[in-house]
Amino acid sequence: MIGIGLPQIRDDLPVRAAELTTFVSTAEQVGFDSVWVAEAPWTQPSLDPFAALAVAATRSTRLRLGTAVLVPLNYPPVLFARAVASIDVLAGGRLTLGIGVGEPAVEASEPLSQRADRFEHLVGDLRHAWGHGSPDPGRPRIGVHAVGGSIPMVIGARAGRALRRAARVGDGWVCSAWADIDGFVAQRAVVDAERQASGCDATEFRYIKRCYVAIEQRAHDVESWFHAASGSEAPGGGILLRGSADAVEVQLRRLKDAGADELILQFVGIDERRQMEVLAASGALSRLAGGEGGKA
Repeated sequence: MIGIGLPQIRDDLPVRAAELTTFVSTAEQVGFDSVWVAEAPWTQPSLDPFAALAVAATRSTRLRLGTAVLVPLNYPPVLFARAVASIDVLAGGRLTLGIGVGEPAVEASEPLSQRADRFEHLVGDLRHAWGHGSPDPGRPRIGVHAVGGSIPMVIGARAGRALRRAARVGDGWVCSAWADIDGFVAQRAVVDAERQASGCDATEFRYIKRCYVAIEQRAHDVESWFHAASGSEAPGGGILLRGSADAVEVQLRRLKDAGADELILQFVGIDERRQMEVLAASGALSRLAGGEGGKA
């Protein structure tokens, strides 16, 4: 599966609803499988992820919607559970929730171990809140339930305990866009080992890789995008997949061959919609989805 990140992080906000709806409609028409939002620090120029997903839900019928990733510990638990369930209902059960603990040095002052324990407990609370089980005074209750009583939860993680946690409590794992293919392979090995050790390797589990992609973009535009999105310089080769559509396809094929079930493409630079159209017109989406060999 090939997903695409919505253009919610921009240095020229505001992004209007008409722009988002056109982007989502185009993504569905040209053959993407899903659209995704991320959560940026609140001081950066980024649309609220729930608002962006609500717009996407109204303009698509086939695309799955996803978050990669949100930090639920930054929200009141009941409000977070209700907002997520509401998006799932609006989308007819097409939501995949990607969540992570978050970086405590930036987003919290509590010890990481304590924050991680709260996160694991919250995962259980969310599953209970979205279902139709008996009331539990120790868990949150909301008036709206997920379609089918559940929402797939995939966990963002990059190292050590976080990767093992994703293997145990998640329905999948989201690998950071800041990891190159070697990093993805090494991190997946940790996830696989934990799944086998904990006896859950027989259950369905998705491996998702986020990717920064720049098709026919000027260096200045790429640098400007990263400065607005993360306050950092653009990464080098292996992390940023750049060049022609054919060159990017080759790099995406390597990630698929390394075990990624789904790739989320975050186009960087300018004119994200044109970049997705160029990639789709090259035939890359159908070849990657169908398992055909890419261009050499």
